[in-house]
Amino acid sequence: MFIHFISLQASLLERREKIQQKHDEAKSLKDGIDRRSRLVTNILRKYFSDEQYDEYDHFIRMKSALLIDTKDIEENTAFIQKQIDILLNPSSSSVVNNQQYSSTSSISLFETLPRSNSISSSASHKIDNLQTNYFNSISATA
Repeated sequence: MFIHFISLQASLLERREKIQQKHDEAKSLKDGIDRRSRLVTNILRKYFSDEQYDEYDHFIRMKSALLIDTKDIEENTAFIQKQIDILLNPSSSSVVNNQQYSSTSSISLFETLPRSNSISSSASHKIDNLQTNYFNSISATA
């Protein structure tokens, strides 16, 4: 029992040390990015008018926000595609009607979903609900 406690304590201390190293590295990287950002800002302010710099700053901020939104949408799309896969074919997690879909092809996925009599009205209703929820989530993030 005592040996188990010591090995557990050593393991926890090792984890703590690794996490502390990662934290220190992240802090160092952030400091470097902040320093470079200040240098770029000072240089751009020398050459740009206030209006030009404000436009540049807005562009950079919007680009960052759009990249984050894109990542969120891709994650939501992948999640919804997995739900659709499970609804249409519980034994398959990545194939719908023998077709592979990438995380960026959600629109084509929704357009090519079969609407024939081979799908029960319950499954068709579930697909319609997923489509509505998906497009509502996109509208909310835009």
